[in-house]
Amino acid sequence: MKNKNDPPDQNNPKQETPSALRVPKPKAAKYSSSVAAEKSTLRDPMFWLLFCTLLATSGAAFFTGQQWITADQTMRIGNRAYVYSTSFRFIHYGYKPNGTDVQWIVAPLIENAGNTGTHRLMINVGTVIGPINFGALDQREFIPAVLLPKSDMTAGEIATEGPKLNEYRVGRLAAIGIMRYADVFGDPHLEEFCHRAQFGDMDWNGWPAGQPLRVRGIACDDHNCADEHCGPDWRERATGKKIKRRLSQVSYNHSVT
Repeated sequence: MKNKNDPPDQNNPKQETPSALRVPKPKAAKYSSSVAAEKSTLRDPMFWLLFCTLLATSGAAFFTGQQWITADQTMRIGNRAYVYSTSFRFIHYGYKPNGTDVQWIVAPLIENAGNTGTHRLMINVGTVIGPINFGALDQREFIPAVLLPKSDMTAGEIATEGPKLNEYRVGRLAAIGIMRYADVFGDPHLEEFCHRAQFGDMDWNGWPAGQPLRVRGIACDDHNCADEHCGPDWRERATGKKIKRRLSQVSYNHSVT
């Protein structure tokens, strides 16, 4: 019986010699084998086929997303409400307060040129005779209104006798206003306007009763803007969360109704 402390038997052929022991591969050999595997992968046609397929799919998804965004924006632009005012409506119903001259009702004409109606429309509109005082709007409250698609309305009317209108031909009659509303998609909008009436001399007493007269307006130098062009706080103002105060222009001989 052999003792564990006995020296190894050199005559035993099954006895492993030091030369038969496993020797670990050098690190350089491992690196070379991994590089070779990577080169083999890059040379594999299936790898490039899958890579090109993934790249093409990603590009198609990106462009499809861009097309969807463009289509959504186009749909919103084509179907939202567009509220503005660039003209006046003059009308009379044959009433003569002094028995001689017909009384005319003059008001800014507010129009919706969009394909859908307005939501939560609030207007603050006035008709000015004489120098314009934007500060007068701060003394007025916004009132609710509704505008259907392709429709119009008036606000801020004044009443005056026909012959007096000839005195306002040279830009002394103006309309100012602020309008805020949401479109059918829920997006807020803000519109500010100012325009002066431009018309010629006419026989105001001879105009047919009940037939409206549309008078075009010439834009003022200020107070004409829409949405982001009305300043960085336009969204807060469009939703009624903020009211912009304007410095009142020093004026005289003016009236706002």
